[in-house]
Amino acid sequence: MKILIVDDDPEITTLLSLIMKHVGYDSVECNDATQAYEMCAREMPDCILLDLMMPGIDGWKLLEIFKSSNGLRDIPIVVLTGHVNADREPLMRQGVKGFLVKPFDPHVLIKLIDRLLAEAEADAGAQSQEAEATF
Repeated sequence: MKILIVDDDPEITTLLSLIMKHVGYDSVECNDATQAYEMCAREMPDCILLDLMMPGIDGWKLLEIFKSSNGLRDIPIVVLTGHVNADREPLMRQGVKGFLVKPFDPHVLIKLIDRLLAEAEADAGAQSQEAEATF
């Protein structure tokens, strides 16, 4: 399973990448939105960890771009932010599947990613069975 990590702080992306590797996930690191979109389209990750507060195109706009793209809209996104007062409701309405405030417990993050990936896999299996039933 591949995790795309999007954060403008290289220390955060490196730390998250090490955590992902430790639990057996592959990861791709990006430090800006343009790079993240290109990487996402090329690598097709199974989950995205997204910082909201980035210079230039921020995480809010990148989320909008991901959710408006047919090939990317179903990838589960977990928002990781240092903005304690971020309103979660608009994020959840846009399809965000998880929200953690930095600093966060890595164990909580891993459990969340594991759950989201299991749900995505189950959904894909159900859709596959539905498609087979229509033939």
